[in-house]
Amino acid sequence: MMGINKVIRNRGMNDMPKNLTVEQKNILSSMKVGAAFAADVAHACITMYVWDDNPKFLYIYHQELPRTQFFGELPDKTGRELRGNEEPLVQRALQRGVPLSGKRELSLGLFVDLRVYPIQDSKGKCFAVVAFDTNEPEELFIMTAVEFLKNTGRQILSSNYYGRLLPGDGLMIVDKDKVIIAANRTARHLFKVQGLSNLVGRRTNSLQINWPLVGMVLKTGVAEGKEIDMQGLLLAMRVIPVTNRPDTAAAIVILQDITELKKKDTELLIKSVVIREIHHRVKNNLQTIASLLRLQARRAHTDETKMVLRDCINRVTSIAVVHEFLSQQDSGKIDVAVAAQGIYEAIIASMADPNLKLQTSFKADNVLLPSDKATSIALVLNELLQNSLDHAFAGRSSGRLDVEFYKIPGSYCLKICDDGNGLPPGFVLDEQTSLGLKIIKTMVEADLRGTFTIEALKQGTCAVRVGGVRMKNTLKVVLADDEALIRLDIREMLTEGGHEVAGEANNGEDAVAMTRALQPDLVIMDVKMPQMDGLTASKIITDEHLAPVLLLTAYSQQEIVSQAKSSGVLGYLVKPVREEQLFPAMEIAISRFEEIKALGAELGLLKESLETRKLLDRAKGILMSAHGFTEQEAYRKMQQYSMNRRISIKELAEAVIASALKNK
Repeated sequence: MMGINKVIRNRGMNDMPKNLTVEQKNILSSMKVGAAFAADVAHACITMYVWDDNPKFLYIYHQELPRTQFFGELPDKTGRELRGNEEPLVQRALQRGVPLSGKRELSLGLFVDLRVYPIQDSKGKCFAVVAFDTNEPEELFIMTAVEFLKNTGRQILSSNYYGRLLPGDGLMIVDKDKVIIAANRTARHLFKVQGLSNLVGRRTNSLQINWPLVGMVLKTGVAEGKEIDMQGLLLAMRVIPVTNRPDTAAAIVILQDITELKKKDTELLIKSVVIREIHHRVKNNLQTIASLLRLQARRAHTDETKMVLRDCINRVTSIAVVHEFLSQQDSGKIDVAVAAQGIYEAIIASMADPNLKLQTSFKADNVLLPSDKATSIALVLNELLQNSLDHAFAGRSSGRLDVEFYKIPGSYCLKICDDGNGLPPGFVLDEQTSLGLKIIKTMVEADLRGTFTIEALKQGTCAVRVGGVRMKNTLKVVLADDEALIRLDIREMLTEGGHEVAGEANNGEDAVAMTRALQPDLVIMDVKMPQMDGLTASKIITDEHLAPVLLLTAYSQQEIVSQAKSSGVLGYLVKPVREEQLFPAMEIAISRFEEIKALGAELGLLKESLETRKLLDRAKGILMSAHGFTEQEAYRKMQQYSMNRRISIKELAEAVIASALKNK
């Protein structure tokens, strides 16, 4: 029987057929909750069908693929309508209300077994069917899954025991007498290693197994779980009742090997303890430094010395605040807004004159940055706040201080404004020798790659620190240009942006050779170069799929642009190159390169699939001719052989063809 191939339309998840009663909808809704777990148990794709409002059509209420069986990339048919004659087995099962079985081609060349079971309401009316598509039909697993679906309760939504199975999990079915009546390959292997070769037929309360949990679940109808040690193997055991009623008829036992997982958990626990101890010692050391400075400040004889030591204490405190936030994070990134607020509150509390009526405000956007960047921002904020509190309100009884930290396109901005005494006459930022301003300027320009300005307001001062636009990741770059000064300029832009210039070339030939040898993330190349121009070199690099190319040129003619496109260039900039143009262009070039690689991979898979299909058809023809098999039987034989020998279906097809050619 062929699979669904004529879809009429998608109705939508909430647009169910109107012919269903409230009870029937509730039954389907409950079954949907347990469908994923049931699919894993049955090793089958589960599809639920009901009659559409038009009796000639079927409606697919829900579909679930298993994790324990490979079906390829099948489209989700949930919510679709189709003609009843396109699924004759499903249609007959709905009409007759009896279980039926058959075959169907689920996808091109993939034949599966089909089991269809009726679903009845309390009046005994068959209003739906559940279909099981499987490569390896095991009746007991399928029947258990059917019974589980019919008795699914809403309580499984709140239970972790009903989670999805993994392909390597051991799976067993235990009957009401605590006897194992079915076991998958993994379960049999686990016990074979322990010296129990015949698992099926053994009792779970026997001397060799002794699982009292199974008997308890069979009695109560409530899922339970525990960890068990089986001669050195640590297993997570889940026992699931088939029905959620006391004295259930059967239970599903799932065993997952967590030995290595527990070892890793132990290692992580030890590492976390060590990290916490390191954080503790760092905080203690920072506190010790601050305490020593504070003790020294109390013994200082001049106000100037006391002020210098106080500034040092505040700087150490700012670093400590950032470290405190870092120690509480699972990653190496810090929410600058939270850290900045902590520093702001600490500085205001410790430095503001108690006689000063100071109005303050703090506004901040949430920005996650690496700890080193957050520390630099903390120090900048500390210096700016100290500067305002030291100078802005001298001789005044009141004032206002506002702090803002906000996002701007591609970056962020820190802004501190006051309504104080303003800047002194003739103030020029670059001519200042103050340590605090030097610290700010160094942090902003060197560490944060930004710009720093101080502006005089009508009343007061506003200091602005703007972060530079930078790419998120560090890149390895090959730079090619025959002008040494231009290479120097671009190299410094890249280095300041946190990127690595792995190689420099002054001609196209050297650029190609470097790209082959160094395997960079990006090539930045000039058009006009000796020996080999940039367009020719770009085409070679692109054809060999070595790296994305960003082209630089002094020419903006359409002809050059067209040639660049045909050379596979993924970005184009006209000189002189500015920093705000360079980094976005680099991001675009790399993004396009990744998209092209992904498309190439998809094309390769498609070609491989088509080649495999051709080989498969040829091999099936050979087997059909030699043994009188039908096409379906030939494919099934090949599938079973490839699974048993653990080789791909393509390799098997090639072997069949080679053998046939040899025997001619």
